Amino acid sequence: MTGEDVLSLQSGEQNGSSEELQPGQSRLILKSSNGSDAGATLLTLQIGVDVVPPNPAGELDVDVVADITWGVARASQSVRVDVLRGTAITLTATSFKVDAFYRQNPATVGGLTTGPKVRVSALASYEPKPGSAIGSNVRLTQRLGQLGPTATAGRNVTVDVPPWATHVLLLTTSPSLLQSTLVNVDCQTANAITEYQVQPTQQYDTHAIPLSNPVRKLRISNNGGFDAKFSLLWSLCL
Repeated sequence: MTGEDVLSLQSGEQNGSSEELQPGQSRLILKSSNGSDAGATLLTLQIGVDVVPPNPAGELDVDVVADITWGVARASQSVRVDVLRGTAITLTATSFKVDAFYRQNPATVGGLTTGPKVRVSALASYEPKPGSAIGSNVRLTQRLGQLGPTATAGRNVTVDVPPWATHVLLLTTSPSLLQSTLVNVDCQTANAITEYQVQPTQQYDTHAIPLSNPVRKLRISNNGGFDAKFSLLWSLCL
């Protein structure tokens, strides 16, 4: 570590922490101890998740997100990202906080949620050299659920574009919809709507949607004759 220890990372108490979570639980994982009177420091946060053994058979894929808040003086920013085995974010801050939310939607048994217990870990360290304002492997999965003529959610859904996202992938459980150009995406800015028709690609179940800075919302429409599940995978690529 180099430079002044403005975030109290050298004390050994704030370098890292981990917490166990059950489905539906949220918990504070790690935060800095200093206030807004400290100088801004370039640091890297590393966040990961593992299933606590013994895990149920086939329950290795869990849906955990992290809410990361950081600030300099009296200004602050926050972002929600997927927690993977290797999520890393580099930022400049005088303070930070990492909260984890286990949002997996497992089957319910007798009204109770079931699913494997997980352990979420967060580590903080100084970045010895200049880096980007936010890490380049940030992503967030957003499940849109069923869309279609008989689905409860209806034929379309409108979602906000995360302010940090530069790219998005549209995923579906019914590849024939993408192959038949039956899915439409409306890109909405503050004063205009641009219709973008998904064209057939070599990838049968995913399609990249172009994003530009003015785009604030996306409206996904299923114009096929049957219901299908859709998801969006937002990512930041610098």
